[in-house]
Amino acid sequence: MEIRRPITVIKTCQIAILALAIVPLACTPREENPDQNAKDRSDLSEETFTKDDVDLTIASWQQVQEAVAAHRGKIVVLDVWSTNCLPCMEEFPNLVKLHDQHKGGDIVCMAMSVDYVGRKDRPPEFYRDKVLDFLVKQKADFQNYLLNQDPDVWYGAVELNSIPAVFVYGRDSQLVQRFDNDSMGVSDEGFTYKNVNELLDKLLKEPQPE
Repeated sequence: MEIRRPITVIKTCQIAILALAIVPLACTPREENPDQNAKDRSDLSEETFTKDDVDLTIASWQQVQEAVAAHRGKIVVLDVWSTNCLPCMEEFPNLVKLHDQHKGGDIVCMAMSVDYVGRKDRPPEFYRDKVLDFLVKQKADFQNYLLNQDPDVWYGAVELNSIPAVFVYGRDSQLVQRFDNDSMGVSDEGFTYKNVNELLDKLLKEPQPE
């Protein structure tokens, strides 16, 4: 798969022109003063901030994966988003709805913001309030993370071209499917939680791992 690794610090929206209507489908990075000397913060301990009963933890991708594994026996839905991605924010309420429907059940919902863009003068904490305010407005009272790694490294490592993206993990904590516009071959419109829910319905019927 061809990978368009981000070399910049801000997410912008790919635009599809459909019958004179401009429709944003996905958000990809664009260059704005890339900082080649940005500090790698992925080895730092987690920092959690709370506002109105909504938590936001600054963490690395590895720490997020460990959080997923901690829910072995359940199905985990991880939504990757950014406040600079309009399609992400438009779909986010569907994650909250999914969480409310299955709270305490077999599906665990998580979200990871990739607002941090790797700039030395703007550490992950710089984006904390903006991300947390959106989460509070959405009443996202589940596990929320703000990625503290350089997006160029992370996008390349997971072979992801753009967001929004939703990672679905099975009861054995292994990735079952990733939903994103590129891998799904979406052209006229982006994927939605309808696609995600169809997979979840199938996974809920599968037996618990031994």
